[in-house]
Amino acid sequence: MSSTRFIQQHIIELNEKPASSLLMNKELQNIYKGTNELDDEAKIHRAKQADPTLADTATEKHVTNAQTKKWEDTANTFSGVSPLSFVAATEVVTTATANKILKLNADGKLPTDIVGNATTASDSLLLNGKADTNFQEVAEKDQPGGYAGLDGSGLLPSAKLNSDVYKMGNVLGTVSQLEGVPTGAIIERGSNANGEYIRFADGTQICWKYETVTDQSISKAYDSIYRGERTYYYSANFIDVPTPMATIFRWGTSASWGSLENVYTEYVIVFGYDLASRAAGTDCQIGYACIGRWF
Repeated sequence: MSSTRFIQQHIIELNEKPASSLLMNKELQNIYKGTNELDDEAKIHRAKQADPTLADTATEKHVTNAQTKKWEDTANTFSGVSPLSFVAATEVVTTATANKILKLNADGKLPTDIVGNATTASDSLLLNGKADTNFQEVAEKDQPGGYAGLDGSGLLPSAKLNSDVYKMGNVLGTVSQLEGVPTGAIIERGSNANGEYIRFADGTQICWKYETVTDQSISKAYDSIYRGERTYYYSANFIDVPTPMATIFRWGTSASWGSLENVYTEYVIVFGYDLASRAAGTDCQIGYACIGRWF
């Protein structure tokens, strides 16, 4: 029933009572009008009603202070007062009590004896105040469809992750693929007698080598200059002809230079040029780098 309907109904009922009861009717009318002000006659009547020592007469009925308070609280609730106005103080508790309204402590927190409060370091490891073993009836720990237990550091052990989930333990490793879909690690790096390489899960591959040798000459006439060459097999084959990235071919302290001109899927030929003929026996720095794809 709405507040308006509630007050209207009581006014109708009081209008049917003796004339002296109309003073109380005035109070309801004032509430209905949105005011709690009473005239002098109504105030005197209320004082008499609130006096439990006065005897009832044929024209006047008396109510106790508690009854008057309850009636006012009921009316005030319809004016937007909190529903807690209806709750007796004994219904609000600060300890774990069944079927009661829980009250926060002075710090605005749940009382410490309420289950689920993390008040100590050991309590903070519990879920809702219970050890993980209490939940195994619902879902088994570390089992399919269950929940994963954390290690002593509060981390998820790598052994509990699916093998197809990338983590610190499998980011680096052997890359692989199936029909163009990566199935191995993200990055693979290796080396052998032919040099070094790095492969990525997306198919990218880089191969390179750098060395200093003493059996390399730059002595073949090439127009007005001289040329030398050296063949290098990649440390890992490319699926297509790669793109040359860099090269070095320097004999001793001369101003010789290098060039990658013959590039294939399995090897590359590095050429060295110099303005003068250079014989073998002197340190010669040679290196290259190519980028392409391994699938």
